Amino acid sequence: MFIKSGVSNWYNEKLRIFTGQQWAGDAAFVDWLALSAGEYWSQQLSNLDLNMSQSIDGVWLNSNEATNQQCNGVCYSDQKATHPNLWKLPYIPTGSNLETRALPLDALHRDGLTELDLHNLFGTMQTQATQDWFIEKKNRTMIIGRSSYAGYGKFGSQWLGDNYSRPDYMGYSVTGTMSHNIAGIPLVGADICGFIGNTNAELCARWYMVGAFQPLSRNHNSIGNDPQLPWNFSGVYLNTLTYLDIIKRAMFTKLSLIRYMYT
Repeated sequence: MFIKSGVSNWYNEKLRIFTGQQWAGDAAFVDWLALSAGEYWSQQLSNLDLNMSQSIDGVWLNSNEATNQQCNGVCYSDQKATHPNLWKLPYIPTGSNLETRALPLDALHRDGLTELDLHNLFGTMQTQATQDWFIEKKNRTMIIGRSSYAGYGKFGSQWLGDNYSRPDYMGYSVTGTMSHNIAGIPLVGADICGFIGNTNAELCARWYMVGAFQPLSRNHNSIGNDPQLPWNFSGVYLNTLTYLDIIKRAMFTKLSLIRYMYT
């Protein structure tokens, strides 16, 4: 992906690779419209596959929204467009800054299309390129992503993203899963027990019970939160059962449904 740099006037601006920032620091982003993008991505996956102790059976495309974790729009002033698209919007969807922790709307794709036009397609196109790699290897495709657009279900599966350790978010996981099913994404689910904030034994056990009937569910916890793995609730009782016992029953229920889920 490119950006126009220079501030003298539009005609003197030159194209340069757009540099954003991810957790590890400076990062560039693939333009999935570029003719060589698929070949490049396939080669990167093959290199990773060769350096693994075991062959890759699946890929989790986390944060595949082209997020700019450390910046809002451009990270460096010399990459700022002379007349940013952000100033030209006739209205602002959601009423919030569209560049918050995202790429600038001026980032350029092939054929002169901008990030304003293509932001929502990034995750779907990356998933499609990843599926092409699996097909080339003649492997069964197993991809989980987070960002999707219409038609995504043809290429990959979905995770509902970061959530909160609250009962209302357990409810959202049900509607979120079913909404994606209706949209043609069969394998989808949430972080059970919640990700942001501290959970408790009852909420975690109930979420495991809900997760038993969702195609995808995982216990995922944010850094610094109280531990929430099942055995942490072995000493907490509900009548004569511990919450660990309840979670075990939910897990065995899920395991018993796997063959059904696969159909």
